[in-house]
Amino acid sequence: MEDPMERREREEEQKLEWKLRMKREKKRRREEVTRLTAEVAKVKDCRQEVEAQADDKAKWDKVLGYLEVLSAAWMEERQASWGQEVALSAMRSGLRDFARDMVTHVGGEVRKLRDNVGKFYEGAIEGAKAIAAVESEAKPRKEPVKIKFPDAYGGKKEENFDNWEASVNNYVYLQHILTEEQVLVAFQALKDEAASFARSLARAAGCENNMVAYSKITSLPQFFKVLRERFAAPTRGVRASDKLQTIHSRQWRSARALKGVMDDLVVVPDHGVTETQLVLLFYRAMPEALRGHFFDKSQ
Repeated sequence: MEDPMERREREEEQKLEWKLRMKREKKRRREEVTRLTAEVAKVKDCRQEVEAQADDKAKWDKVLGYLEVLSAAWMEERQASWGQEVALSAMRSGLRDFARDMVTHVGGEVRKLRDNVGKFYEGAIEGAKAIAAVESEAKPRKEPVKIKFPDAYGGKKEENFDNWEASVNNYVYLQHILTEEQVLVAFQALKDEAASFARSLARAAGCENNMVAYSKITSLPQFFKVLRERFAAPTRGVRASDKLQTIHSRQWRSARALKGVMDDLVVVPDHGVTETQLVLLFYRAMPEALRGHFFDKSQ
């Protein structure tokens, strides 16, 4: 039956029908047991009834009567057992025929599916080979670039989180690290408090201390975001603001070097320095020989 709703309804009907038959059979067996129990109880009392008879002929009539009751009960039990054996034999035969037909049908369907799947995979493999050949011709394969493994970051204030993050990103990209292994590589570049915090993240995610499993369920940007919030974010803006406010106190030999440092500082979020203040700070920090050339622009 191809319609799933119709097949389900038919299965429910068969279950109800089978339950009804089972209940009727149980009821019939209970009644039969009750009747036979009563007959056997009568037979147990036959000794007293036989001894109560004065005539020998009457005694033998009683005995023969009870023997007939026992033989009838035995025959009924024998017929019931034989009927059950016949029913079971028919069920086994029917199940064998059904199983044989089902196996034949399923085998045919499986052969059809196998042939179709084989054709599909042959086409897919040929298509993949063609695409791979075109891609290999269009873009040559890049070998991993040899690069130093990033220095370990421990979460201390004097350590620069941004530089460490950039180093890990460069290493992951140039070494062609798989996505599910990138967090594991970043964890290898942690130490001290930062490494302990990373292990606590794995335990919170249900991975215990298994960083391999944690790396498979966590992306590298998400991992960096949590580390930054824990170690860099609280004081990062304050430190950038302090460096900007005091940048004019340093001796700068070129405007290019000054600009490079300021570019790194102004991208830090929440540094709290306005654009007007940044222009004035940049102008004050410029070498003395260059201030006159940029006076109008600073105004």
